[in-house]
Amino acid sequence: HTHCLVLNVCTRADGGTGTIVSKALYQHKMTAGAIYRAELAYQCERLGLKTERVNSWFEVQGVAASLTSVFSTRRNDLLDVLAASGHESAAAAAIAALASRNSKAAQSRSELFPKWRETGREHMPEQLVQTLFRQTPERDRSIEVKEAFDAGIKVVTRQQSHFSERDLIRRVAEEAQGRGVGVSLLRAYSEEQLKQ
Repeated sequence: HTHCLVLNVCTRADGGTGTIVSKALYQHKMTAGAIYRAELAYQCERLGLKTERVNSWFEVQGVAASLTSVFSTRRNDLLDVLAASGHESAAAAAIAALASRNSKAAQSRSELFPKWRETGREHMPEQLVQTLFRQTPERDRSIEVKEAFDAGIKVVTRQQSHFSERDLIRRVAEEAQGRGVGVSLLRAYSEEQLKQ
């Protein structure tokens, strides 16, 4: 995953400095995350990996479940805390995330990469790794983006009679994952459809 750091300072119209108005960042965070994942899935596919949408995220097909699990230590810790508490809600997960967070010791890439390679070899033998990078049939991107948009419309209107553009774009971006559709095509098509 990727971290994004935004400094809580900006220059005002009068030339002074102050804190940013952060409400819009929070309002758009889910949409921004969906757009990020859609573009990441697209870029993975450009590298020759096959992605598959799972709920609101995607997974790379062919990656051993044991490898995913071994690198999901934080998630595993959270699940353990939730199981011990007997709670399952999103609110309980947020509390567990804060309660179980440990500080990380700084490690250099030169220390981390060899460990990661060894773990990868344990769970993904070389012959299995070779199957990850295979040629996938070329898709008709115009069909894929239309299907992603149509599916996004269905999701957003399933329980709402009206919705924001932000909510629609989030759902369309989620639906685009695994379809080989990048953000630039997704945005252009969505903007065109919303003008109609």
